[in-house]
Amino acid sequence: MLLYSLHAGTYLANTRTLLWLRVDRGEPLCRPEDRNELLTTLETQVHAADKLSRNIIELLRTSYDRPCEGYWELTENVTEDIAAIIAAEKEVLQHEQSK
Repeated sequence: MLLYSLHAGTYLANTRTLLWLRVDRGEPLCRPEDRNELLTTLETQVHAADKLSRNIIELLRTSYDRPCEGYWELTENVTEDIAAIIAAEKEVLQHEQSK
């Protein structure tokens, strides 16, 4: 599951970076008045996906010698990252639906 999440986070960071570049170049993916907000949302999502990947790698790297209690902080970080990605994705969808 962690490896799938790692791949998903990497994929999301890459695709959202490409979308950010398209919006930044002025392609009409949203209403002009929503452009800056969409750029900020995409940037937030890319950072959350990158952070998710880093946290998953850390969880995988340290899992062999850590007691079960040590997993809670790392798993909470992963859960927070996923929640941030979901919130940003909802905002992106709102922009796509409003164009």
